[in-house]
Amino acid sequence: MSEDELALNAIVSAVAASRRYRGVAPVVVRRLAQEEAPKARNNQDWEKRVKRRLHQIFGAYVDRTDYARVLQRLQDAADDAARRAVCRDALAAHASTRERLPILEAFYQEIFNRTGPVTSV
Repeated sequence: MSEDELALNAIVSAVAASRRYRGVAPVVVRRLAQEEAPKARNNQDWEKRVKRRLHQIFGAYVDRTDYARVLQRLQDAADDAARRAVCRDALAAHASTRERLPILEAFYQEIFNRTGPVTSV
């Protein structure tokens, strides 16, 4: 095995060992490592570049929500206001929905202004 292949394997292993990216398919980590190798100044920079790419691809959007807990909170909610609070908390836990929270009320108000009350889905 060449020195370059050994270095590549070391980077792939280091990234795969990290808590955040251990569930990523090794073939994906390897491909990103190969793409980042020419740009890296050293092995530490190389590993950092691969992790940054993984974060850009999916890390910022990984959902760690405990849906069983959210469901239990919804079931325990005493009224509509409590259910809305649970839903807001769940939406705030994920990057792609968190950014929409400020417009949520206006968004649905506009929809219901056009459609009228919803009676079925």
